[in-house]
Amino acid sequence: MMTPQQTLTLMRSLKLYGMANAYAIQQELPVHQQLPQDELLAYLVENEQMTRQQQRGEYYLTRSHLKQVNALAEYVECSEQRNLTKQTLCSLLDGTYIQQGSTVLITGPTGSGKSYLASALGHQACIQCKRVLYYSMPKLAETVTLTKLNGHLP
Repeated sequence: MMTPQQTLTLMRSLKLYGMANAYAIQQELPVHQQLPQDELLAYLVENEQMTRQQQRGEYYLTRSHLKQVNALAEYVECSEQRNLTKQTLCSLLDGTYIQQGSTVLITGPTGSGKSYLASALGHQACIQCKRVLYYSMPKLAETVTLTKLNGHLP
């Protein structure tokens, strides 16, 4: 039978970091407050899943090339002048349009927050473990043209 320290070492060597952190927290609790075996196992697996999902989201965020990586939906201004309601923003943030394969076109004058809104939507999608690539319109047009010339689809 392994000691708790050996178990932690093995979990970390297997790269089960979420599980190891949750197990370490449980081991620090007094015995009467620790979870029973079946609940402990569920707790460890849930923590591992959450850790991996968080890491995947962070990885996608770093690869997204968002113009504003720290853009958050909480700071998006919804108003009639911007033609953006809270209801519309919430429906975009849930990511349904991605699953449906729909396109979101963001238009407006210079300085109206188009890039920030796109970055906030991209950030939210990364958190939901969706792959995101940010392109400005000129960069997108260039990429599409180059890939068409090479005989590939963008």
